[in-house]
Amino acid sequence: MTVINDDEIADIYAAALDSVELLKKGQPVGDTSNWQPVIDRNKKHLESLLDRTFWTSEDLQPLRDSIAAEVPVYVRPETPRTDQYATEAYPAKAEGVWVQQWAYRPYTTPELSDIRWEKREAIKADHQAQCHQYVEFNGVLWRGGEASAVSIKNAADLADYSGAGEIILRDALKNPHPVSISQAKAIAATIGADYQIKFQAKEEALRKLDAINLSDPDAKAQIDAISL
Repeated sequence: MTVINDDEIADIYAAALDSVELLKKGQPVGDTSNWQPVIDRNKKHLESLLDRTFWTSEDLQPLRDSIAAEVPVYVRPETPRTDQYATEAYPAKAEGVWVQQWAYRPYTTPELSDIRWEKREAIKADHQAQCHQYVEFNGVLWRGGEASAVSIKNAADLADYSGAGEIILRDALKNPHPVSISQAKAIAATIGADYQIKFQAKEEALRKLDAINLSDPDAKAQIDAISL
């Protein structure tokens, strides 16, 4: 006769609870396969364990309940709310259909701090993307951004200093354009003005973000509302 020690019983019980948990959660959302073999296999596993005689003080009722319970299959996805921290809960049946469920709790201050940091980085990334957008001047598209404006302005100043009447600038598609010094400066000014508008929008969004009191009940909604 095989003797099972307490550690082995604990391992077997833990494995049984894993099956219980799997059956409670049911078929993963998005899985459209036939899940009946999985259900049968796990329920038979639990039934076989209930027949064993080595149990001592373990609570076997969850095993019995899991065998008797209907298992969620073909679970319909449900989008969680974003105003609170969401963790997936056990599916529930509504009008004959299993529906994904979520458990909610308020965000903690450290979590909100992390969310605000992520929003700050997203705003910076959006700003960089906007600055790389083309800027139109007299029907021609030029590369946007501070660096582009400074580069064209410097080229115009150097040409002006050397006494040149015009310079060749390349547009966003690298096509050459002979332009006068005044035109070159006007192009640089247009690009620079566009950059300043975008820069100020970024700075204002970051200012509003930093001003949010993370203790406010709607702090998450305030963070979500900020964008460029």
